[in-house]
Amino acid sequence: MTRTRRRILSLCLTLALVAGAMAAAVQAASGEPEQTTEPERGTMTYTEPIAPQYEAAKLFSEGLAAVRQGGKWGYIATDGETAIPFAYDFACPFSEGKAVVGREEETGLALGFVDHDGNYTPFTGWGKPLLVQSEDWQADTDCYFYNGFVRLPAGAGWALYDAAGQAMGAQLVPLHTMTEGLTPGYSASARLGRGYVDRDGQAVLYWDGPEYFGAPVTTADGLRAQSYRFVSGVLPFNQGLAPVWQGTADASQNWAVTYRLGFIDRAGEWAILPAYTNCFVSGSDAAWEVFGETGLAMVQNEAGRYGAIDKTGRTVLPFQYQELWPYSEGLAPFRLGGKYGYLDPSGQTAIPARYERATGFSGGYAAVYDGERAFLIDRRGREVTGSDKLDTETYFREGADGTKTAVNPGEYVVIEEGGQYGFGRLEFLPPLPEAGEMDAWAYGEVVAAVEADLVPVELQCLYRQNITRAQFCTLIVQVIQRSDGKDIRTVVREETGRSLYDWVGDYPFADTAGADVMAAYALGIVSGRGEGTFDPYAPITRQEAAAFLYRTAKVLGMETAGVAESAFADHDQVGVWFRDAVAFAADRGVMGSTGANRFSPLAGYTREQSFVTVHRLFQALEGEE
Repeated sequence: MTRTRRRILSLCLTLALVAGAMAAAVQAASGEPEQTTEPERGTMTYTEPIAPQYEAAKLFSEGLAAVRQGGKWGYIATDGETAIPFAYDFACPFSEGKAVVGREEETGLALGFVDHDGNYTPFTGWGKPLLVQSEDWQADTDCYFYNGFVRLPAGAGWALYDAAGQAMGAQLVPLHTMTEGLTPGYSASARLGRGYVDRDGQAVLYWDGPEYFGAPVTTADGLRAQSYRFVSGVLPFNQGLAPVWQGTADASQNWAVTYRLGFIDRAGEWAILPAYTNCFVSGSDAAWEVFGETGLAMVQNEAGRYGAIDKTGRTVLPFQYQELWPYSEGLAPFRLGGKYGYLDPSGQTAIPARYERATGFSGGYAAVYDGERAFLIDRRGREVTGSDKLDTETYFREGADGTKTAVNPGEYVVIEEGGQYGFGRLEFLPPLPEAGEMDAWAYGEVVAAVEADLVPVELQCLYRQNITRAQFCTLIVQVIQRSDGKDIRTVVREETGRSLYDWVGDYPFADTAGADVMAAYALGIVSGRGEGTFDPYAPITRQEAAAFLYRTAKVLGMETAGVAESAFADHDQVGVWFRDAVAFAADRGVMGSTGANRFSPLAGYTREQSFVTVHRLFQALEGEE
């Protein structure tokens, strides 16, 4: 019997050096929840819901995937039904409710974008439609909206185009999309001009010349000269800091130039002095993270070894690794002695270095190759049952030019058979957490929350770490979906009369347009922190947690009125705007004292505390029904 081999082609995770090229990555996302049998924990199940039938296919994103049929691109939903007609010669995955598409015209490829309803908006700049030459535009090029802008060609350079399709008249040529309200760029006229522009296109940080230092010296040709420094490269901001390259020309060494990487703050001052030769980032020409979920940057020293520093420049993990990647789901891949393993949050080896190749964790698993076969492992290093049934090319591929790519599949993956493309689906529930991963008091309720499907897989780690504002939004969205049995997009439309992507398209915050944040914002659960910011990476306080839970209870239809003031000894320290929420949380047994009858309103709030309290809220809701 001949076995038909189907190749998995989708690339779902990207990790890159700042000096190297980066491919865009979009997480797969489904539409309305499907009625399926829950897989056994620790075991992977694989199905093929959409058989190979298309000429080409790209990743699912926001519940839609671009596919080509009859020479034209359109979009299908996860059930295989056509969502947007096949009318385009070029198509990208969705992001922020929009997907870049193109139509061939006599003078080039006209670019625009479509929304989820298929409405088309052309890109225009300086009174002209955006046209690119097809031969210069790679067929596998993907462009994404990020924080309201997409970076596209403009004449001999690049420009940012907004959600209305209009080019921004920026004072610098953009090198990236907008992150945290700023985008790095270079001057089209000044050779050394580097800096950052804001959402209005104005240069708010700019360096255009050398900074001379040291005593003048006599060069080999008898001239008096002085050494100088200059900004040679600028990269996007992440968590308030941006990696910046500084070049130093040494007059005493015949103008030998060395380049070092440091980090600046939003005022343009060095927060971490230039001392490094590279760093790892996760992301692409859209999302960009250098500090990751633990607030650590993985940087390379002059000896070529990687270590980790915090946002003050303090060394947290020693410079001893051949490679060290950002933490994902509580584990950081490293290479030592030519083999890959994983570090835990304390920097101890969680999974020994024994693999020839490896990826970061996503969805509770990572792909590894031991020299003979490729398979998936869970966060404890155990092989995921059933993961070896897919071809090795599922996880690791080598291009015609010898380029090697590590692939970590998402829920939906592109499959190929006989030149036709379709989609497979991977389902995996990670094992339940172990007692040692969190404080003893929280373990039972955290496990109950996980078993009740209240905790997203990507948050089932780092239990003692403070939860951020964006992560709490992801948690709340999961609770609402679990309670209502509906996708969050349906809930937002029913509650507000607008689609989730209409809310995203308002772009109320300069530092995030994440769907979970925007869903919580649309439902009135969270708000910004002023000056158009949300502050997604900031940890939440206990009184903020009470407010978020209180407003979530309202969305879920719980009775919140008529609750007496709390009797905590530090009641007067609770902010006026938070007192009703604290009283409700205490009355329903959702939140309690931190000791000595104190609420500690300004104390931090950990992931384990968050999971315990959403489980208690869920139980209180069930008690009312």
